[in-house]
Amino acid sequence: MICNYKVNIYFMVKIFSAIIIFILSVYISSYFTAGDQLAYNKAYYGIIGLDIFSAYLHYQGSVGSLEPIHFFISWIVSNLGMEKDIFIAFSNSILVYILISVLQSWRVSITVIISIVFFNFYFTVLYFSAERLKFAAIFFILSVLYKNKTYLYTLFSIFSHSQFIIIYSAILF
Repeated sequence: MICNYKVNIYFMVKIFSAIIIFILSVYISSYFTAGDQLAYNKAYYGIIGLDIFSAYLHYQGSVGSLEPIHFFISWIVSNLGMEKDIFIAFSNSILVYILISVLQSWRVSITVIISIVFFNFYFTVLYFSAERLKFAAIFFILSVLYKNKTYLYTLFSIFSHSQFIIIYSAILF
C-alpha cells in the first residue's frame, strides 16, 4: 500500500510539473526573442513549406548546425502548423516528465526533484535558450531510462547535439 502511494505521488508530481512548465513556457517564451532564439526562430519559420533538402540548407544557414535531429523534428512540427512557442512548451513538458521518471527510478526525494525542475539554472537554460541541447538531453534521459532496451536514443542524443559525445564517452570510461 505504501509503495502505491509513493508511485501515485510521483505520478502526480510528474503531471503537475509538466503542466506548470508548459504554462510557464508558453508565457515566458514570448519574452525570449534575442540571442539564440533569433536563429532558432528564423530557422523554424523559414523551413515552413520547404522540401526537406531546401529546409535543411536554410536551417544550417540560420542555426549554423549540422546535427539533423532538432532540424527534422522542427521541420515536421512547423509544417504541421504548430506555433513555435507551443512546440517548445510541449518539448519542455516532455523533458520534465522523463526527467522526473529517471529521478524517481533513482529514488530522489520529491523535494529535490521539484527544486531541480523549477529552480535549477541549467534546466531554465534548456527550457528557454538551448533548443538543440534540450532535445539532446531528452534523448539522453530516455537512453538512461531505457538503457538496456535500445541504443537509438543514444544516437538521437548525439545527432541532436554533438556535445553529448563527451557525456557518453565519460559514461563509457
